[in-house]
Amino acid sequence: MKTLHQNILERFDQIINDTAIHIHDFIDDPHAFTRKRSLDAFTVLKMPINMQGNCLSKEIDDALDDNSPNGGDIVSVSAYVQQKAKLSPKCFEHIFHVFNDKFPAKTKLNDKYFVFAFDGTDLDQLWNPKSQNRILVKNNQSYCQIHNNAMYNLLDNTYQDCILQAKAQMDERGATLRMLKRLDCIHPYIAIMDRGYESFNLIEKL
Repeated sequence: MKTLHQNILERFDQIINDTAIHIHDFIDDPHAFTRKRSLDAFTVLKMPINMQGNCLSKEIDDALDDNSPNGGDIVSVSAYVQQKAKLSPKCFEHIFHVFNDKFPAKTKLNDKYFVFAFDGTDLDQLWNPKSQNRILVKNNQSYCQIHNNAMYNLLDNTYQDCILQAKAQMDERGATLRMLKRLDCIHPYIAIMDRGYESFNLIEKL
């Protein structure tokens, strides 16, 4: 099992590295990540995935420890924030889907059915008056929030897909249909959702 986990982590690092090599396929700035520096594309991509909930300076220190290729370098929080701002969500979406392609669903219920569960959750963001994720309410209590629609493989304990939406424009049924439509699965499967998803259109499409 330890060897399996190690192989998965090595494959994951390779996917991140391949994404970093082709970083300009996913970002608009042709000059970003062209100069050699401590916070190269690979490091900036991997840091958010590895973060443990510490303060940002501690996360940077852990990412650039003496065992890493960029070990010993001193990087400021502002430098990291500037580098991270050059990325786009497309980078992480690509990593997510390539990883799932490399490790497709395997475990079946009664050796016949894959089992996928669908649900959504709200994620708060820092307040930004220019954000497309603003939710305007009275008494100056406006906030920013996104809605994460997730497709979870219950038997393999992995996230199969996800779609992020602005909370104000959330559409869980539409997101579910999109995820099912792009699900590359030739085997029978069971889709589980709570009663909030029920609609004649969804039933018809299924």
